[in-house]
Amino acid sequence: MVVRTLIAILLAVLTCGWIYAQQPPMSDEARARAQTQRSQDEEMIYRDTRRGHTNSPNSDLSPSFNKETVERIKQFRKVDPQLAAAYSGFTKELNTGITKIFANNGCQSQRVVDASDRCRDFIPQSYAFSFRTKGYVYEPYGDITIFRNGIFTGGFLAQSAIVSLGNVPVENVDTNNTAVELLATLPPDKDFDAAKEAAQRLKQGYSADGVTVSSVQRATVNNTYVVRVIAYRPSVSVPPLSDKSTTMEKWFLSLGNDTRGDILAVFRIVDLQPDGAMTVLWKLLDRKDAPKLKFGKDEPLADFRQ
Repeated sequence: MVVRTLIAILLAVLTCGWIYAQQPPMSDEARARAQTQRSQDEEMIYRDTRRGHTNSPNSDLSPSFNKETVERIKQFRKVDPQLAAAYSGFTKELNTGITKIFANNGCQSQRVVDASDRCRDFIPQSYAFSFRTKGYVYEPYGDITIFRNGIFTGGFLAQSAIVSLGNVPVENVDTNNTAVELLATLPPDKDFDAAKEAAQRLKQGYSADGVTVSSVQRATVNNTYVVRVIAYRPSVSVPPLSDKSTTMEKWFLSLGNDTRGDILAVFRIVDLQPDGAMTVLWKLLDRKDAPKLKFGKDEPLADFRQ
């Protein structure tokens, strides 16, 4: 049961690298620690996958957490009863929910959770959410990830775009909304080069039909967002897992453990705490099968977002 979880941790190294790249450069000491952690995580993951461990599709807690810790995390994740009651009518509808998501301030690695004052309110494995699985997931499989005060969209080998709608009731947003229609018309990329070009454009952000389309937005209370995530299935042959498998081959092999898909979703931040914890009211607007992304002959395996 640990294949999904453990390989997902390895993918988190890649996704975190993309997120940290958008922050101020790390010091040499911090960079060295990150590299050491990367090497340790890769070795641990390889050993456990070779032993045939597996995990459930929607598992979101590290196997290193004991039962007491897991229960404490679940308690922290509970939505305020007053908020839950206020939106109970909406959450009774199909493909809706209300979820508490915590910000990742860089406080956790696979083996260490930082216990400093900066991280005293950090809740492990509670900062990435998937509309595809309708639950918490490891960061590489997330449709949205909360990092500090930013909302980052998409994960490994997933094209993503987000638009801020402003103070608009989430229940008023459907597939006829202008921004939703705009994101719905974004065509899936046919090959790696096209996907890489599109990812760079989204990372920089651009304006279309009077709205700003990007892959990241600032988290703001009483603000509604619409997101499109295309989690591709790679059309490429990857050798079976072995002691000769490269790190990137392991990442691609792990995609078979994720629920891939092409989704449109709308969500609204109905509560935002000083520590970055937020309560999100959400609805899945549309879902399609995951398209395939073609790799050229002899093209090296890579994530187009890098």
